[in-house]
Amino acid sequence: MSYVKMIEEIDMEKRKLYLISMAIDLRKILERIIDEENIVTEKGARYPVSYLIEDMLLWVIRDPKRFKKFLEETYELTEI
Repeated sequence: MSYVKMIEEIDMEKRKLYLISMAIDLRKILERIIDEENIVTEKGARYPVSYLIEDMLLWVIRDPKRFKKFLEETYELTEI
């Protein structure tokens, strides 16, 4: 999987703004996770939801077995 090597370099990569849509309640859940788990930046500031989303995505993608499990459990795979 060629993307795995790319992931190693992402931490230092410049960020670009993307607008995404998500359920309102999902945003509330993510904010609640940040608050209840006391997730803060290195400087002690409130952790941005976008950082949490990026962290979650990278956590899934970083491990090929975990990513495969995610795909299998989330999407119905069809044979072509």
